[in-house]
Amino acid sequence: MLLEDTSANRKVFEVHPEVCFWGLNGGKPMRHRKSKPEGVRERLAALSVRLPAADHLLQRVLRETRRQDVLADDVLDALVAHVTGRAVEAELRRLVGVPSEDDEGLPMQMLFCEYELTPLPPGS
Repeated sequence: MLLEDTSANRKVFEVHPEVCFWGLNGGKPMRHRKSKPEGVRERLAALSVRLPAADHLLQRVLRETRRQDVLADDVLDALVAHVTGRAVEAELRRLVGVPSEDDEGLPMQMLFCEYELTPLPPGS
């Protein structure tokens, strides 16, 4: 679809969970591993500013799934991607630098939410 619809490659972006958490944490890396209880708590704290139900959603998924299928850090990654995807354009930032392209010539840009970095220009 991205190769067939050139307008789509200006609408579809990548996210990396730890980059997104870094952005939500004021440009500071998380102190604890996301697989540890302390890491889960600090990521929930960062998420709860934009998604107050984050802890409830995490607990619900953990209750309703098997650990061999879904771990807490998987849910946290999905939640931060959701938060980033729901952000308004004015809140979105991208990693600094010229976007690289993949083998098909599609732009590779990683987006995240942050308050004090350069915003995306309109229409990018």
